[in-house]
Amino acid sequence: NLRYLRKLIGTTDISKIGDGTLTGIVSALNTDISTFGNRYTRINVEGNSYRKLTFVGFFCAIIALIGQDAYSQGTFIAQGYGIYQINAPRISVATIQNTGNVSCNPVEGEEAVQLTNTTANVRLIILMLEGGLPQITL
Repeated sequence: NLRYLRKLIGTTDISKIGDGTLTGIVSALNTDISTFGNRYTRINVEGNSYRKLTFVGFFCAIIALIGQDAYSQGTFIAQGYGIYQINAPRISVATIQNTGNVSCNPVEGEEAVQLTNTTANVRLIILMLEGGLPQITL
């Protein structure tokens, strides 16, 4: 039924995205995601594990740990100003949402944060608002 298709597709004008075709729109959206370049990454992290994110210089990042159950979810904002004295990094972490089985905490004496995942497998997503992506280690 044509009315059903119109209702499903909607009436918003999308002709200005890409070249106006469905293929052009999908291509434009994929290009937009790729423009994050070295400011975005996503990796899978197994359960009962730790990851250290080591940053360089000034940075601000949104860090999300997303699991398949309600107990493995956490979103954090981390920011830092680099190390201005020996063993005195200025890094802070704010919790946006946390269900308890994941955590993100500054590592004392380093320009890094420690991610902890005490339950199931999670996806780690990092979006850099300022600075480059961190080095990710066990």
